[in-house]
Amino acid sequence: MTEAGKERAAKAEPRGDRDGAAQRQRLREGALQLFVESVRDYALFMLDPGGRIATWNAGAERMKGWRAEEIVGQHFSAFYPAEEIARGKPEHELEVAAREGRFEDEGWRLRKDGSRFWANVVITAVRTREGELIGFGKVTRDLTQRKRAEEDRLAMVAQEEGLRAREELLVVAAHELRTPIAALQLHADLVRRTAEREGVTNDRLVDRLARLQHSATRLSRLVDAVLRVATLEPGRIELARQRLDLRALVERVVEEHRAEIATAGCAVRLEPGPPAVVSGDRHLLQVLLENLLANALKYGDRQPIQLRVAARGGRAAVSITDRGIGIAAERLPALFDRFSRAAAPRHYGGLGLGLWTVRAIAEAHGGSVRVASEAGHGATFEVELPAEVGAEAHAGASP
Repeated sequence: MTEAGKERAAKAEPRGDRDGAAQRQRLREGALQLFVESVRDYALFMLDPGGRIATWNAGAERMKGWRAEEIVGQHFSAFYPAEEIARGKPEHELEVAAREGRFEDEGWRLRKDGSRFWANVVITAVRTREGELIGFGKVTRDLTQRKRAEEDRLAMVAQEEGLRAREELLVVAAHELRTPIAALQLHADLVRRTAEREGVTNDRLVDRLARLQHSATRLSRLVDAVLRVATLEPGRIELARQRLDLRALVERVVEEHRAEIATAGCAVRLEPGPPAVVSGDRHLLQVLLENLLANALKYGDRQPIQLRVAARGGRAAVSITDRGIGIAAERLPALFDRFSRAAAPRHYGGLGLGLWTVRAIAEAHGGSVRVASEAGHGATFEVELPAEVGAEAHAGASP
C-alpha cells in the first residue's frame, strides 16, 4: 500500500478504533512503568547520555540506599569505589555500551552508607529509531551472598589442599624417622647393657640412660601411632586388642613421665579408685594418655594437674584437669582437628597433632573425647571408651 493509501485508510478508520489503540498504548506504557517501579530485587534505572541518573526504582533504593530525590541527577560514578573512578571505569563502561550496544561486568559497588556489595551490572544503550543515543538502561543485581559463598568454597579448597600437603609431609617424615629412632633405641640399649656389664654404679649416669631409653621408646610409639592414624579413617585402624586396666595404664604413664612432670613444675595426682577395664590397643592408648598428659603439662602454667579414672554405665572414662591458661572459646570447635592449636604457635611449640591423635585413637576404639575450658581457667579433657563389664572382665587385665 502506498503512503497516500495508508493515510486514506487511517482517515477512514473509525474514531473509536483509534481511541482504543491509543488507550492500549497508554496502558502498556503505564504497566511497564509500574513494573519497573515495583521490582525490588533488581536496581533498574536510566542514565542520560552523559551518565547522570534519570530514573530510579524501588529495587535501586533497597539495594543502594539512596532515595530518588537524593540520587536523580547525580553521576552514576557515585556507586563506584575511588580506585575504580581513578581508573576511569564508569566512563569506559558507557563507551563500550555505546559502541557495542551492551556492557556487562561484576565488581564491588558502593551503597549510600559506604558499604560494599558485589554486583552484576548490565548497561544497555538506548537509541531512537534513527539511531540517536538518548541514554542507557542499567540493571544491577546484588550477588554478595554468592560471592562470599564462592570465596568460602575456594578458601575451604585451599585449606584442604594445605592439610593434604601437610599430611603427606607428615607421613613421609614419620617413615624417615623410623630408621634413626630404631638406631637410637639400639645404641641406648647397647650403652645400658655395657654399663651393667662393667658394673657402672654412677646413679646419675644410669638415670640418664634410663631417660634416653624411655624417650626413644616413646618417640617410636608416637611415630607408629601417627603412621597408623594419619592415613586411615578411625573405623579402619587395625587394633591389637587386649584387656587393659585403664587405671593401671594411667599410673604407668605418669610414672614414666616423672622427669617431664618435674621439668614442667606441675604436681600430678591420680585420684584413687577401682580398676576400669577396657579392650584396647595398649600402644595406641598409651600414646593417647601421653598426649593428654603432655598437653596438660604444656599449658598447665605450673599448676596442679588432676587425673580421674572411672567406670560407669558400660563406659570407662579418664579425665585430666589442669588449672593453666585455658582455651579461648573460638578455638574450641576445631580443637581436635589436624594441625589445630590450643594457643598461638608463637607462644607454644608443637605441630597441632597431639589432640587430633587423641580423638582418632579414641574413635578407633569406639569412644569419644570432649573438652570443657574457659580462657584463663584451665581445661578438662575426658576420654570415654567402651568398658569390659562384669567380674570376669577384670581377670587377666594388664596395665
